[in-house]
Amino acid sequence: MKIRTQVKNAAITVVALMSGTVSYAQSGQANTTSGGLEATADVGNAQVFVAQRFWVANWANSLLDTQIVVPDPANPVPVIRRSLSSSVSGTSTIPITSAGVRYKGFSITGTYFAPTRFGTEGLAQGDSVRRHEADLGVGYSFTPNISGSIVYKAFKADRATTASTAALSGGNGGYEIDGLLLGISASAPLQGRLSLYGNAAFGLGHQKAFVDGASIKNNINYRIGEIGFAYRVNNEDALLGIKNLSVQLGYRAQVATIKNIPIGTFTATPVPTPIAIERRKINSTTDGFILGVAALF
Repeated sequence: MKIRTQVKNAAITVVALMSGTVSYAQSGQANTTSGGLEATADVGNAQVFVAQRFWVANWANSLLDTQIVVPDPANPVPVIRRSLSSSVSGTSTIPITSAGVRYKGFSITGTYFAPTRFGTEGLAQGDSVRRHEADLGVGYSFTPNISGSIVYKAFKADRATTASTAALSGGNGGYEIDGLLLGISASAPLQGRLSLYGNAAFGLGHQKAFVDGASIKNNINYRIGEIGFAYRVNNEDALLGIKNLSVQLGYRAQVATIKNIPIGTFTATPVPTPIAIERRKINSTTDGFILGVAALF
């Protein structure tokens, strides 16, 4: 598991570094956290664009685990012991829908990541966590091939704890994340209608987890990178009335580092009180191939 994690982190670093210099603004992308395969239509002096993408991804995540233990047999007073349990999901597909308006180099883009369930290797109650997220970005094109953006990102999952914790606390605790990111995207033509694209974003935010009827707040940071190929069909190749068809295949990695999570021992009381705790940070990593298709009629 340690070797797999090191390889994955190295891959994410390579994607982020490459995405910072090569991306695909020529497809009109402004929201660098969601990609940018778009169909566009002129409305007056503005352009309206839409996109549909599918992210075939795995999710490496950690859940808060709770056990009742007796640390000292000579003094048999039970305490709560909390730790972090990690899992790597199987593959799930996240549908991603984007729409926005671009005017004189400026753009506003909204993106919705549809609710999707990921497995937890038997850790969570029901053995899955349901998550969804949304972005709202404002961007500017510095050149025809390079653009930047400021993006507000919101994320929600219905489980932050293992089945053991849910049983002891009487319910599943979910969590929410929101943050503000700065992003850049760019593109480079390769041959004919084929181009190389990439984008990267970094930001800070907060997590609010709900455990034992209370909320636990933590700081987070986001790193997002994507790189791939895009192929655009011009009007001369119109099929079935489609004026413009775009196809994209890439690799995307999204990492949220959650800081200062309290683990250790607590009193076994209705409102647990810390006895001996330490604070840890975890990486919540989603990565995999992404495919998109868009059309203008």
